[in-house]
Amino acid sequence: MKVHSGKQAVSLLSGHILVGEANVICPNCRSDYTHVHHVGTLVGTDQREAVAAYEGTDPSGATPQRRSAVEIVFSCENCPEYFALVIQQSKGNNLVEVHQNVHTRPE
Repeated sequence: MKVHSGKQAVSLLSGHILVGEANVICPNCRSDYTHVHHVGTLVGTDQREAVAAYEGTDPSGATPQRRSAVEIVFSCENCPEYFALVIQQSKGNNLVEVHQNVHTRPE
């Protein structure tokens, strides 16, 4: 799995401007024809500070970080890979990453 952070992540999230709004683009092929596949919680390692699942989500995997993260998995109309927007809380900040070539939702 490839992880995009910082300016790379922002460029994938700001994508192309569509009807005056920024949109998400695929990190694999740069297409802006993407769809939300599922939303889940990546469970953190600290039993006291990690949540099993954020409200409205199911556990979808794990993160090596202490606290849990929200994972929004996207599919792309132009390529077979899935990618995820991950929001990871750390020391009062919410860090944004884009994870390329991620798993799909467990059935």
